[in-house]
Amino acid sequence: MEQFVPLTFNEKSIAGLRENYNLSIGQFQASNSVNKEAFYQTKFQLAHALILSENLDDINEGIDFLKQLIREHENMTANRDYAYFIAIGLLRQKKYEECMPSTKVPKVLSSTHILLALGSLGLCIAWVIKNYSGFTLDNGTYHFLLMTLFIIFTSVGATSFRVFTFVSRPVAKLIHAACLTAAFIIASVGLWTIFKFHNDKDIPNMYTLHSWLGLTFVILFGLQLMGGLFSFLFPLVSPAFRTKILPVHRASGIILLAGIAGIAMVGINEKLVFEVGKYKLKDAFGIIPNVFGLILFLFACVGTFILARPEYKREENRRQGLEMQ
Repeated sequence: MEQFVPLTFNEKSIAGLRENYNLSIGQFQASNSVNKEAFYQTKFQLAHALILSENLDDINEGIDFLKQLIREHENMTANRDYAYFIAIGLLRQKKYEECMPSTKVPKVLSSTHILLALGSLGLCIAWVIKNYSGFTLDNGTYHFLLMTLFIIFTSVGATSFRVFTFVSRPVAKLIHAACLTAAFIIASVGLWTIFKFHNDKDIPNMYTLHSWLGLTFVILFGLQLMGGLFSFLFPLVSPAFRTKILPVHRASGIILLAGIAGIAMVGINEKLVFEVGKYKLKDAFGIIPNVFGLILFLFACVGTFILARPEYKREENRRQGLEMQ
């Protein structure tokens, strides 16, 4: 749809556009010969003018026209424009919550996220107890537990703004920072335990794909954490710079969560393949870690889904963005 120059429309301009629209309706009903795209264009011109009318009472009529167009006009690009001007109309009416509908993370989704986290942790413990007789530094199994906690704290921290809507934004920010800081510390200790295990048993370090990816992502995680702490929690940069890097910070967080979950899958499979003779028997030795990996993967998927859905963005963030327009 073409863009229109006037910032507002007066009553006379709207009357002219309404006359053109009524004329196109009459032609369409009389002969059905009027081009549909031309008809939609004429209707949109009137709706656009009503949305930007000097008389705020016209806005609801404009919104109704645009909603009709969304139902009638099967064109993705046009529908995007219709939705945009509906939002403009609601913004002019100061109906911020309706402008970009706020859909809190469904309780079933947040509950599933928590249950999958607990399930992952429980299955990790069950795997180690069943196959390795418990956690010790001598068998390297603390690495499994700590890296599982690393993923759990990362997902909980990353989704804190969207899930913990019952607390204020500053509190959610503290939860976000605390969880991710704890996640990085846990990951660092987890790396130390596996390096110690390898060194004590004369096993080479850093020779598998899992180890390469794992160390790389923990380092990237640390850089992301430092950047977040000094840009948002203890801001040392200008507001304009924070605005520019926020989309990068969010996207990087999603990539890191998905990445460390995938690396964990590689690590679980790698550990089992080292003992493939027992693994291929298809008994509890292999089934428990397989189910553990599946549940941990689903946990990360739910966290990523919550982060990726724009309608789950915290409501005051959305309102603040609208008020700046």
